[in-house]
Amino acid sequence: MKKQSKNYDIAIKYNSSYPEAYYNKGIALMRLGYIQEAIENYDIAIRYRPNYSEAYYNKGFHFSIFRTIAESNRAFLI
Repeated sequence: MKKQSKNYDIAIKYNSSYPEAYYNKGIALMRLGYIQEAIENYDIAIRYRPNYSEAYYNKGFHFSIFRTIAESNRAFLI
C-alpha cells in the first residue's frame, strides 16, 4: 500500500491537477490508516473536479466512520 501511495505521488508530480491521482491516493492512505490525509486528498480531487461523486462519497463515508454524523451529512450534501 505504501508503494501505491508513492506511485500516486509520482503521478501528481507529473500532473498536479489530475483528480484521479488524488482520489486513489486517498484510498491508499485510508487503507494505511491515514484518515486525515486521505480526506485531504479527496478534497483536492474535488477541487480539481467539482462533480467527482466518488470523492464526495468516500469523504462522507470516512466522516461517518471516524468523525461526527454532522460532518458526514455535510460531506454527502455538498
